[in-house]
Amino acid sequence: MATEASTTSVDIQRLLVGAAKLELKALIAGVEYWQTWINQAAKLSGIASDTLNAIQEDKASLPGTLRRLTDFGKDNTQVFAALSNRLGQAYYDELGRLTQATVNKIGARKTRRASSATAAAPATKRARARRSRK
Repeated sequence: MATEASTTSVDIQRLLVGAAKLELKALIAGVEYWQTWINQAAKLSGIASDTLNAIQEDKASLPGTLRRLTDFGKDNTQVFAALSNRLGQAYYDELGRLTQATVNKIGARKTRRASSATAAAPATKRARARRSRK
């Protein structure tokens, strides 16, 4: 019984460590999102700066500016879609791995209990002696 309690304690500890790792990966994903957002904002800022410089030098053209902004919008959408897909997939893969490891551990424990109970049980059932009441 003491071994079962210590095994359960170790299992809970492993589950908590796995959950902490999962949350750490979520935090890292959040940081990566903000890094991407900052990079994309820097690109937009560069386009705005170039456009303002071109306006000051009377070299700006509306079609050129619209084309750059449209290209940026498409690129921005693709960058964030790819980031979202990749981070979401990594998170759910890790969650699935953690869940599967827990399910496997529980299944192994049930199998162990069943086999030890079968080994401890007598092969045949003893007949009870009947007492007669007179």
